Amino acid sequence: MKARVTVITLGVDDLERSLAFYRDGLGFPTKGIVGTEFEYSAVVFFKLQPGLQLALWPRASLAHDAGLARTPSSPTELSLGHNVNSAAEVDAAMEQAAHAGAHIIKPAERTFYGGYAGYFQDPDGHGRPVRPHSIPVSQITGPRLLCGSRRGRHHHHGAERGDQRLGDDRSAAVT
Repeated sequence: MKARVTVITLGVDDLERSLAFYRDGLGFPTKGIVGTEFEYSAVVFFKLQPGLQLALWPRASLAHDAGLARTPSSPTELSLGHNVNSAAEVDAAMEQAAHAGAHIIKPAERTFYGGYAGYFQDPDGHGRPVRPHSIPVSQITGPRLLCGSRRGRHHHHGAERGDQRLGDDRSAAVT
């Protein structure tokens, strides 16, 4: 199977609150909540970059659609990184997130692998690292995401302590 990621869906507890956080607080463009005409179908989409969308969907609806029992969330299963051009932009993005109501879980600082990053959580506890990326951000359009599961990230190619590169190659860049 060829790997194709076209939609990243985040399960949320309060769709209106999450919409306000991402749209009003972080500035992600959207048409708002759609699909309200059917039970379990209300959803918000944000176009991130060509071929990739972020969806916010109530956790109950996501569980219903998948035929799974709703389980407790875990902020360490997935992180959605916000890529910027510089350490100064990391600081600015962290400030914007805090102003939008994010919980700052790790203020921006030098990392053990030689980079610079901070972490915040959105209103539903989804982890969001903010860091400069090794690919020039000018080559990516729309809100910048760097996605990666925490599992299988034991090898940090090119990101050893003292590395002067500010990028973090522990996650897979979505382009």
